Amino acid sequence: MKIARTLILILGIFIILFCIFGYIDYNGQKMELGAKQEKNIPSSINTDRGTITLSAVSKKYDKTQFGFFVIQNNSTHTLTIPYENTADHLKDGKWYKVVLNGLEFPDKTITLKPGKSFKQDIATPNYKVGKYRFVQHFKDENGKEYVLAAPFEIVWPSLKNVLGQFD
Repeated sequence: MKIARTLILILGIFIILFCIFGYIDYNGQKMELGAKQEKNIPSSINTDRGTITLSAVSKKYDKTQFGFFVIQNNSTHTLTIPYENTADHLKDGKWYKVVLNGLEFPDKTITLKPGKSFKQDIATPNYKVGKYRFVQHFKDENGKEYVLAAPFEIVWPSLKNVLGQFD
């Protein structure tokens, strides 16, 4: 009985601290808003040789999860995709680039062949609760640049999700 009470107390303290400091991730990186971004970025592009799509695996992620996004290359183009990706935050009806101070991406790219897909992730504890879009820039084999965005939302974790982590 004492162990259960202690675990509930610790969990309660964790949730309170998470609510107070939820906008700071586990590395102490604070989310800031950068420059205003384009209003409309598509999630799918029809090229002259097929379709390229970016989608969120889930439309909502809680702050204890990673967000996963998939680029599906249903074109005949070979795509070059940098590991660097960004997210935009919707605030007052306008999109702003999310800036995570201290976050660096490797200077690498992946090649996505026709008919293949690539899954990427972001650490949602870095983000405040709200509406976002995952933004990915990439090029085809001819150097033509594309940009796609997939909308998603960050929500507070449910008690079920938090307790499920201790199973």
